[in-house]
Amino acid sequence: MDRLADEILGHEARNGFRPESIHAHKLTAEGIVAARIAEQMDVPYLLSIQGNTDLKILRMRPDLRSVFRRTWHGAAHVFPFAPWAGNAVSALLGKRSRPVTYLPCPGQSDRIYTPRITAPVVRTAFNLHDWKNKNVSALIKAIAIAAQDVPDIKLEVIGGGDADAFARLSALAERVAPRRVRFLGTVPNEHVQALLNASACFALPSHRESYGLVFAEALLSGAPCLIPKDRAIDGYFDDGSVLKTCLPRDVASIANGLVEILQNQRAFKERLEKLQRSGGLDHLRRNGIAQMYTSSLSGIEAKEAVKSEIWDVKASSRKGTLLPV
Repeated sequence: MDRLADEILGHEARNGFRPESIHAHKLTAEGIVAARIAEQMDVPYLLSIQGNTDLKILRMRPDLRSVFRRTWHGAAHVFPFAPWAGNAVSALLGKRSRPVTYLPCPGQSDRIYTPRITAPVVRTAFNLHDWKNKNVSALIKAIAIAAQDVPDIKLEVIGGGDADAFARLSALAERVAPRRVRFLGTVPNEHVQALLNASACFALPSHRESYGLVFAEALLSGAPCLIPKDRAIDGYFDDGSVLKTCLPRDVASIANGLVEILQNQRAFKERLEKLQRSGGLDHLRRNGIAQMYTSSLSGIEAKEAVKSEIWDVKASSRKGTLLPV
């Protein structure tokens, strides 16, 4: 990272480029580079926090904890993808005294669809190549358990991309939840929201998920969500409001979450519609995300303008010109 920072500094010095600020996409990788460049150029730097990658590296590299701590506290502004990630990093590196803004990931499909009551059809969506991390085998097993309380429950899986995974999951579904699981294959992105709107809920109990854009897409589509605890969008909404958390390694926890949402589908969707109408989902949409980000940048620019003005005053004073500070 030091060599990369030196390379960038040398390149920008040759081009005479000086940025107003530097934004690093992760604390534990690009963040080290950004902090070094920012110090040399005397500009502020910002950090995104990706719960999956950043926490993995933080825990695997305790020898670099002091470097990560300086980088974390030295940033002018930090943008965790979700509250749980910011809280977890704070627990490891200490609470920041400088601004932290939870900034969701923008997606193309962010129309709002009014929730509607449907048959107990649970839908999930992912690339089948990532089926182990997405924990779909546990979800299929949970469907079989939940059927004891919701006899008509069905699961539909949106996504393709891996013939071997399809064969494995199809065999599992036929064995543990026969006639309850259907694989829809790849669905064009522009059709996904309408499909989610026709769902009783969306469920994806991933083992690792820094944000999970599909959860935001589902809520905007009018589908309550079953999400993994301390992952994905956990922290943006109260548990049991428009989403329910579950423990990814506990099939019974996944099943219980499904049953709670399905048996109380009307209440979940009424709360979700109220949230939609009040603007409570606007922070998940592109315009809302852009506004939060630009507002944060404006705050940094204002502080830097004051800093620059004071510096100019001091420089002028040293030359014998007296100016008010």
